[in-house]
Amino acid sequence: MKRDFPFLNADIEVAFDAFDEMEREHLLAIRKLIYELAKQDKEVGTIVESLKWGQPSYDTKPRTGTPIRLGMVKSAPDHVALFAHCQSNVMAVARLHYEDHFSFEGNRALLIPTTKALPIEAVSHVIRIALRYRLKA
Repeated sequence: MKRDFPFLNADIEVAFDAFDEMEREHLLAIRKLIYELAKQDKEVGTIVESLKWGQPSYDTKPRTGTPIRLGMVKSAPDHVALFAHCQSNVMAVARLHYEDHFSFEGNRALLIPTTKALPIEAVSHVIRIALRYRLKA
């Protein structure tokens, strides 16, 4: 997959390269969505990419949202995970909209199957919720 948003940190690129091909493809597509959606929304801060717990993490500066992490969970093979802070309501809101479409791990992760095409619209909606979490409605 072409990397439209180059890595500024070699450690993050190494983290992505450690995923299997199908996982990496989905996670890179989600990464691209994070950058694109933040760029499109003038109220959302600039994306800051880092590693947290060895996983790619995306926060905004200034902090308009809650951090998003990308990775895997052992309990869900053939899925990638989009994590949000467990004390935020991001997954609760996502569950209201997409309970029939996705699996969830508690209030911390949306589990996305790698055996199907990435559901761009639904994943974009959840990302927007996280990126705008601290903004007043």
